[in-house]
Amino acid sequence: MAQALFSKILKEKQLQSDFEVLSAGIFAYPDCPASPEALEVLRQEEIDISHHLSLPLTDELLEDAHLILSMTISQRNYLQETFPHKKECIFSLAEFAGMGEIDIMDPIGRGREAYLDTLQQLKIILPQVLKEILQRRSAGGI
Repeated sequence: MAQALFSKILKEKQLQSDFEVLSAGIFAYPDCPASPEALEVLRQEEIDISHHLSLPLTDELLEDAHLILSMTISQRNYLQETFPHKKECIFSLAEFAGMGEIDIMDPIGRGREAYLDTLQQLKIILPQVLKEILQRRSAGGI
C-alpha cells in the first residue's frame, strides 16, 4: 500500500521519473498478490494494485537502495543490525518524516478497518517523507 500510494504522490507532483520506489518484505513470500482489502481501499484512492506481487527483501535490493524505509521501529532495528554498513540510510517511515517513532502496523488478517487505518496513516506520513527526501536531495544528501 505504501509503495502504491507514494508512487501516486510522485506522479501527482510529476516526480515519478526522478525516483524508483520498491516494496519488499523482510519475511515476504515471493509473488503473492495483494490482499482483497488492500485492493479495495486503494481502489477508493484510484490506485490499481491488481498486478502487484510480493517481493522478498534481498541483499541485492538493499545494496542498490539509497534510502530504506520500514513500516515499524522493530523492522528498522532488524535491518540496521543485519546490514550495519547501510545503517545511515535505514529509517522507519514516521521517523524519516520527522514524526517520531510511530509504527505503521501491518493490517493483514485484521480486516478492512485495519486497512483503512493504515491507509490514513500513510496519507499523513508519505507527503512528509517526500518533503524530507526533496530537502535532503537539494542539500546533496540523497
